[in-house]
Formats: sequence, structure tokens, C-alpha cells
Amino acid sequence: MKVLLSLITACLFSMNVYAMNATHGMVIFGKEKLFASHMPMYHAPHDKQVVFTFEVEQSVKDQIISNQDKTYLTFVPAPFDLNKFVATPFEITGDLYQGHFEKDGVLFLSGVTLKNPKIEFLNENLKVLSGQKTYSSYKIFGTKNDTYALFFNDGHGLNVDEIFKLTTVSITDFDFVTKYHYIFSAEVTASLIIGNDYSISTPPGRCPSRLCGEPGYELAQFKVDALYFNDSLM
Repeated sequence: MKVLLSLITACLFSMNVYAMNATHGMVIFGKEKLFASHMPMYHAPHDKQVVFTFEVEQSVKDQIISNQDKTYLTFVPAPFDLNKFVATPFEITGDLYQGHFEKDGVLFLSGVTLKNPKIEFLNENLKVLSGQKTYSSYKIFGTKNDTYALFFNDGHGLNVDEIFKLTTVSITDFDFVTKYHYIFSAEVTASLIIGNDYSISTPPGRCPSRLCGEPGYELAQFKVDALYFNDSLM
């Protein structure tokens, strides 16, 4: 009986370990700084928005930059445990595609290793929630001259994974704005509108920095240039 219980326990443990290792597709974006954004789903082990910076060989970086002018890029690493990666980021190796790797994407680089990963954004335990807000939120990434907005999924409204390319029209301090603030679209059921300008202003209440100014003070203004990536969540 003890032997049988030990075997069952070992099998269950092996199944759990296996279940935690999965293929986690990524969207690659950015030119001045390289980012990878995990392509989330509404079920484990994929129920996380994770964005991290990384480094690659210069020749690979050059190809990543030039290919972004043609289409969006996706990355398919070997199966790994996303929970462990979030806790302690480690190098991952996989293949780069022009377009969506599960759809009409074209493989253009194999065996690429994303080195020195650093988590920039984490949104865990994604799920569809009841009720709606009056706006949708987008998190800002990049640099002043190479700016992007990622849809922040809080379970209300849009069921999408999307990234827009922006122009920074004006900004007080890029690092401060990208750390503490979001862009808001006008309606919960709407994405950002290409060609429109969006402002970020100091909200009412306590602010964590002297850079905030008075409530209503405009911290930044962005123009939406193009939709870089869009996919539905399941």
C-alpha cells in the first residue's frame, strides 16, 4: 500500500510539473529598447500579462528592428514554467516569426536566446469579470522617441491583446509617467483611435512624486500612430 501511494504521489507530482511547463508565445516590440510581451489567455498557465526587456546579439537586434517595419514579430520559446520565470527571470531560447506564429507567421530566425530579461510589467490571474467600467486602460512602454501602448486587461470590457505605436508629443518625465500612469480611451468597448491624441494628467488625491504638479496638470500627450499588434483572448 505504501509503495502504491508513493507511486501515485510521484505521478501526480510529475503531472503537476509537466502542466506548469508550456509554450508561451510572445510579441516582440521596440527598437531603442527591446520588449517581449507574453500572449495571455484566460486560463492557467497562460493567465498573465508579462512584459520584459531583453538583450540579444547585435546582428539579431538589427534584424528585429528592420523586420518591425514590415510586420509585427512573435517569439516561440521552448516550453518553460512562466511562474518560475516571473519569480526569477532566466534566459529563454526559441524562434522568431514575422507575424503570428500560430497563424500565417513566417519563421525568420531560429535558436534566438533572449538574454538578461528584466520584468517591466506584470498583471496576473486574468479572468473575465462581470460589470463594466467607463474606460479602457493602456500601459506605456519604450522611450520618448520609441513609444508603445499595451492594453491593460482587468477583465472588464475588451477581450484583446493589443499594442499601439505612439508618438510622444510632450512629456514631463518619461520614466515617471510610464511607471505610474496609464492612457485611458473614451469608452470601455473601444480601443485607442489611430490619429487621435491622448493626454495623461495628474489625478485628484495624493501623488507619489514632486513631478505630479496640481490635479489636472498635463504630464504627457501622445498621438496614436498605428496598431502594431492585435489578437483576441480566449
